[in-house]
Amino acid sequence: MISARPLSSVPRPVVLLFGALLFGGPLAAQSPTPQPTRYFDLFYTMGYRWLDVHGSRDRYKTDYNLDDGFRLTDLRIDSHFLGTSRLADRILIEAKNLADPYERHKLEIEKADLYKASADFTRSRNTYRASGDFHRVDRRQQVASYDLSVPFDNAEIFAGFSRSDLDGFWLTNRIGNRNLTPLYTITNVSSPRRLSEDEGELGFSINARDTSITLVGEYLDQSEDNRWTYSQTAVGNPAFLETENTSSGSSLEGPGARMNVSHITGPLDVSIDSRFLDRRRRIVGAGTGTGFDTNQYNTTTNSLSNGAARTTLIDGTVTYELLDTLTLSSDLRYLDHREHLFIDQTDVTVYPTLSSTVAVRTLRDQRTVSRLREGTAELDWAASKALTLTGGWGWSQEKLRVPDLEAADADFSRGTVVENGYIFAANWRPDAHWTARARYRDFGQGGLQLHEVVDHHTRGVRSSLGYRDDALWCEIGVDHFRSQNAVSDSRTERTAYTLSGGYTPDEDLDWHGSYTLSQIDSRTRTNFYFDPSPTPVSTVVGFQGDSQTLSTALDWKITDSIRASMFAAYTTVHGDFELDMNHWGVDIAWLIERRGRFGLRVEQMNYHEAGNPDDYDAWMTYIYMSADLEGTRPK
Repeated sequence: MISARPLSSVPRPVVLLFGALLFGGPLAAQSPTPQPTRYFDLFYTMGYRWLDVHGSRDRYKTDYNLDDGFRLTDLRIDSHFLGTSRLADRILIEAKNLADPYERHKLEIEKADLYKASADFTRSRNTYRASGDFHRVDRRQQVASYDLSVPFDNAEIFAGFSRSDLDGFWLTNRIGNRNLTPLYTITNVSSPRRLSEDEGELGFSINARDTSITLVGEYLDQSEDNRWTYSQTAVGNPAFLETENTSSGSSLEGPGARMNVSHITGPLDVSIDSRFLDRRRRIVGAGTGTGFDTNQYNTTTNSLSNGAARTTLIDGTVTYELLDTLTLSSDLRYLDHREHLFIDQTDVTVYPTLSSTVAVRTLRDQRTVSRLREGTAELDWAASKALTLTGGWGWSQEKLRVPDLEAADADFSRGTVVENGYIFAANWRPDAHWTARARYRDFGQGGLQLHEVVDHHTRGVRSSLGYRDDALWCEIGVDHFRSQNAVSDSRTERTAYTLSGGYTPDEDLDWHGSYTLSQIDSRTRTNFYFDPSPTPVSTVVGFQGDSQTLSTALDWKITDSIRASMFAAYTTVHGDFELDMNHWGVDIAWLIERRGRFGLRVEQMNYHEAGNPDDYDAWMTYIYMSADLEGTRPK
């Protein structure tokens, strides 16, 4: 069902802006007044969108979250003053997707050889309202950032500041008190969350012949507030209420630094990137609760945590040209992370009917240490003009220590992983049209492991064959990845086959498309108990199945005044769950004088999952006008 919104419901500033752009822009361009020292370029797209959704609107909100109504989807005003203004030579204003869930505004001001300043504002609204363990999640985030750079002869000073605010609301299910049998689920647990973050940086860069250096200092100030509340009839005795009201406030702040040094001299090319972070964290928690297990009880919780973390990361790359046909390259990576958190928590439980009080104090001194060293050495040989071969060796070592929360359990608390292996690659280009590539890597770690005796192994293989000429291109590829660990009972194996191509015979036609088949087998053992049980045990979870994705896009200039474009994407999943999704659209535009156009865009989105009530079918219709107007350039 399609419904239109009356013009009176559209905000007055939007109507005035629409009128100014619609009548002022094109009409003013018909009688230009040349300015020898300044000019303005204007581009905009605006129109009205209709929406028609059948089925689960909550799932549609989760995937797209677009509404109907008047929309200004693109606006760009580019002003050039060519030395007539002491303030700026250029002012750029951009806006995208006004009133939509994902909008962005940008302002740039620049004065040649003096400064360049910019301000950027983004706002997004995400929602998850489909069925499942998390029934509803609403998140609203906005980020404002400001940048300034001042150039010198061979150097530049720059500064930046960003402010991020995140508001979220979660309405979830969770497992109840494990002291009761059988276990039960608590519904409608409300959890509002708020996160604010300020981050600033100041740095400079210098280029001196063959060497460039960049140094940056930064500071982070972050605060977060979370709350969990619920109220329901107590499972142990319906005459009592079971409630919880818990809050947590945390802060994270501290300085950081970045450095980049690169140097090129003759056959030697050296680049070093490093980063250092020093963070301090403070967490204050408090909460109350009531309920009934064997008797009525009231609980009070208070906690205080203080901690600090330091992280050092260094990446280095060295390339040396031994001969015209032989090049030696090496990559080295070092990571050192140390974290310390002291927790002091007190839980007091009062049983009014028994006139008894139980107090439990928990003290934890948690320390985490991670040190990772990884390096590769590769030799590139240009065997001929068409063939390049690469052979090398890689090595990695990780030492990890994590808190031992329960001294009597069998969990790993520290360990070392050492692994090495080989690298092979080939690049063959027999002529200007054909290209074949292949790469094999048989070492590395896919995650943090806590053991010394069981190997953790990763393997990656990638190959492709492509053809390209002036109008046609196509490529076929295979990508295989495998990672396994017997201690954690985890395995991930993924093989993807891709076929892509495009055809552009002239400026009036452009087509491209792709097909991907992914075969996935992933499993891991988890201690999160999905199925309530009196005696819960660890469970193996994962996914096994195939997914296929087919996409295509076409841009076609039918006549000098009519242009059409279309896109389509279809995804199907078969395996542990069955899923079909498609999204296609057609855009037809009528070109008018002065680089303007009127257009009609129609899109259809369809979602179907076997055994799930969230299927939907949605249609969007967008009628718009667009113009790309250039000011008169000075002669």
